[in-house]
Amino acid sequence: MLVYRAVGHIREMIERGIDCVKTEKTGVPVVLVGGGSCLVDRSVGLHGATSLITPDNHWDVANAIGAALGTVGATVDTIESLDLGGRGGESEEETMKRARLSLLERTRERAICEAVKRGAVRSEVYIHSEDVVDVAYVANKVRVRVKAIGPLREASERETVAVEDNPHWPFASEEDREKDVAAGLPSPKVEGGRWSLSAEDVECVAVGAGLLGCGGGGDPNVGRLMALQQLAHGRSITVINPLRLKASEVGLVTCGAFMGAPMIISEKMVSGKETRLAVQALQRLLASGVYDTAAGERGWEEGGKRGNERVRVRERNIGGGKKVWIAEPDDLEKINVSDPEKIDQTRRITHLFSAEIGGANSFAPLVLGAELGLPVLDADGMGRAFPELQMFSPLIYGCRPYPSTVADNKGEVIACTYVAGGKDLEDFFRVECVRMG
Repeated sequence: MLVYRAVGHIREMIERGIDCVKTEKTGVPVVLVGGGSCLVDRSVGLHGATSLITPDNHWDVANAIGAALGTVGATVDTIESLDLGGRGGESEEETMKRARLSLLERTRERAICEAVKRGAVRSEVYIHSEDVVDVAYVANKVRVRVKAIGPLREASERETVAVEDNPHWPFASEEDREKDVAAGLPSPKVEGGRWSLSAEDVECVAVGAGLLGCGGGGDPNVGRLMALQQLAHGRSITVINPLRLKASEVGLVTCGAFMGAPMIISEKMVSGKETRLAVQALQRLLASGVYDTAAGERGWEEGGKRGNERVRVRERNIGGGKKVWIAEPDDLEKINVSDPEKIDQTRRITHLFSAEIGGANSFAPLVLGAELGLPVLDADGMGRAFPELQMFSPLIYGCRPYPSTVADNKGEVIACTYVAGGKDLEDFFRVECVRMG
């Protein structure tokens, strides 16, 4: 029994290795070499392999030959300050160049020493790659990355190489695997079409959002942490099947999302209040009575352009003959929406949904719903992650791109009361996001 389990574990390790090196989802031919290749049952095959090939000659010693010709490398990746101590008659440019070169030489030596420590022949170690990059927004700081590679020393001349006390093994132990099986699949808490997310559910959503955000959309990890924080604070995240809702239960539905390049979050962390401020401003605008919802599309357009006695609006030219209408921020602040139940249902935001389910924005409505006590519909506007607002499915199918709001971490809010189309809104908000930082 133990042998069968060991062979099964070996098979899983090989299949994981195949999956890691594949560049396409289709299967690939697999060449089996080394004495241990006889442990693979060729009649069963391997997941991810279209065929199994065993070379006729020397297949049983291929790994030994490879190990004999093996190389070892080391990488040093560090951020250092430049030594700009000047020398007589040296220009500022010459001083900077000398400091960078000196730092690079020291880092090269560190990489070579590290490779030798790992078993490389010092006389044959060479620099494989090196890079020196200025650190943004920090004076005289650079990131230096050097990789050194050399052939492995013969066993007779090899010194003892230090290893970690607890080396990391990339695959789960048999004990861990048995625990996973015993735990079973995640069991979402769903009652009457309402899904109350647990911390485990949040982790699963993060994995799916990462897959759907491949190629764009950003890393969902920040949103994952924000969602877990909401749960830790005792708030609930509820997702509802829209097909289970009654018309009497639904007022207005909106979405919240972050706009801009996802990489910016690595330099400027979100405060967590941006989407909440934007949706609260949107609720104030709707509750103000600017829009005559009973008059249909005409009521929405005329209200967005004229405003009313409670909220003034002004026209702004955004170039190219295009215009937007914006609400006065001071007027919006005066609108009281502290008790949502007092707001007419035709003007009250009752549900949220996801603008894009892929990437970083996948968690925005979940976190927002927890903060505002609003359920989130099991629906999204893209099916993945796209870069611009006019690619939002409701806009493609003719929904109004207004009213719309955008807010920053400092509390500034811009409320667009009327705009002709999704592309115009994209162009306007994109410029404002850059201005806000």
